Amino acid sequence: MRTSSKLRSGHSPMVFVLTAAFLLLCALLLRPFVPALTGSLLIATMTQPLARRIRQTVPHRTTSAALATAIVAVCIIVPAALVLRMVAVQALGGLQVLQDSAWLDKLQHLVDQIQSYLALRGIPLFGNDVSQIIKTGAGFLGSTFLTLISGSVEAFTQIAVMLFLLFFWYRDSEELLAHLRKNSPLSAGEERLITRYLKRTVRASVVGRLWIAAIQGFLAWIAFAALHVPGAVLLGNLTSVCALIPAFGAFLVWLPVVGYLLAIHAWTRAIILFAIGFFLLSTVDNLLYPFFVGARAHLHTAKMLLSVFGGLWLFGISGLVLGPLVWVMTELLVAISMRRSAETGPCRGERSL
Repeated sequence: MRTSSKLRSGHSPMVFVLTAAFLLLCALLLRPFVPALTGSLLIATMTQPLARRIRQTVPHRTTSAALATAIVAVCIIVPAALVLRMVAVQALGGLQVLQDSAWLDKLQHLVDQIQSYLALRGIPLFGNDVSQIIKTGAGFLGSTFLTLISGSVEAFTQIAVMLFLLFFWYRDSEELLAHLRKNSPLSAGEERLITRYLKRTVRASVVGRLWIAAIQGFLAWIAFAALHVPGAVLLGNLTSVCALIPAFGAFLVWLPVVGYLLAIHAWTRAIILFAIGFFLLSTVDNLLYPFFVGARAHLHTAKMLLSVFGGLWLFGISGLVLGPLVWVMTELLVAISMRRSAETGPCRGERSL
């Protein structure tokens, strides 16, 4: 018995190293699915009341979880995918207009006149072939939108994995939480504190994102209406919807409108809308997100800014949520450790005396 215990204790460092190594391998295995994990967690948290009501109506866990997942897929994911595809189709049509030779020749002629006028005054401004630059840019954007329309295998995989995980969040969340509590080194009060803060941060991220998308849509509506773009109200609402799409956002709406204005030779309005879209509509979310989410999550704006941009660098688009979550979790664990040290410190001092 003693020999066996000595062997086990002697091998404990190796066990620790192997455990750490395989935990790292598991993290690498999960890394490609971070967006799916984050999305399923967000949806499960925000639709918890819906899942609870379905569970009360349909007691069978598997059936109720499948029903809740199907409702989420039909009401959220499928419409979002259809809207994205519709916007991409319209955008591709606008980009094809940019490659029309008739108005490109007129634009090249106008640029040549401006260049000649400035060259006489020793102020070279443009390149020699603006139409080629525009065609190249339009071709690049067109290929990007074609990828969106056709749908990549990666995007389909992420959606499928997200729905798969969402089903198990609905079905097994209670057992998972019970297992975590059983093996947690934290007290019941500390667990409740962490759970409350994490839920608040997740809700703040989602609600803040919705508010910012609404603001982007409102600003887009003002810009479209001021520039006399037909269907300004519809385009503003569409901007709000597209602003929720990671990595693209309002760009999916205002850029095709710029192409439309160029196609009808409204040069001034096209340039103004491009400037508004590039410097305001597609950037205001990055400026407002730390303020909106930080206030709702009770996290200082500077901390929120660092956690968001650090999360984006580390996790990609999922860092918008994971960054603040990691920061909040770290602050809570540090606070708990400091409180425990303060509580046990005097006792140790009394014993030493």
